[in-house]
Amino acid sequence: MIIFFVACSTRENENNTPAQNASVPIKQISKSISDNDSNWQTYVDTINTEFTMSFSHPKTLFAEHFENSVCIGKKIKIVENGPATTMDCSIWMDDPSEGYVKPIDTLIRYVLEKSKTEVEPVKDTINIANTKAIRVQFLSKADKSVVITQLITFNKYETSFEIYNDSLSPRDFVIFTNSLKIEK
Repeated sequence: MIIFFVACSTRENENNTPAQNASVPIKQISKSISDNDSNWQTYVDTINTEFTMSFSHPKTLFAEHFENSVCIGKKIKIVENGPATTMDCSIWMDDPSEGYVKPIDTLIRYVLEKSKTEVEPVKDTINIANTKAIRVQFLSKADKSVVITQLITFNKYETSFEIYNDSLSPRDFVIFTNSLKIEK
C-alpha cells in the first residue's frame, strides 16, 4: 500500500534555528509489519506514466492523489478544490528542472515556522524506496525522546520527493516508509 501526504505551510515569522546533524551517516529504516497485516492496506498509483508508487497505510485512513502529491489521512468534506483528507502524511513530487525544489534548510525553516511547540530539528541520512534520503526529525525541546513531526526528502527518476509526517504515530510512519516503493 502506498500513501502520500501533503502538507502546506505559510510563512509567519523568521526562525533561523539550525538543524543538528546526527552522527549516524545512513540508517536503514527497520521493518515492523508483516505484509498481510489486516489493519493495513496498499495504495498504488502510476505517476505521469513515469513510475509507479506504492505504500501501506492504516485501513482507518484514506489515501488520494491530489495535484502533485499523495495525501494520507481521515476522509473530510472537500472544500472547493482542496484535498479530501486531513493530510496526516503527504508526499509531494516535483520536477527539479522546473525550479520548484527548495533546499532542505528552507524546508526545515517552513516546518519550524508552522510548529505550535518548541522543536529541535535533527538531520540524518536514511535509505527509503531504495534511495538515499535526508530525514529531519523535529524533536520536542521539552523531551527530546518525543518526535513531533518528520520530513524526508530525496530524488529518484528525475523527480524530487518531500514526505511530511504531521500526525501519523512514529510506529505507523516507520511502517509506511518501509513499505514505500517507487519503480519504473
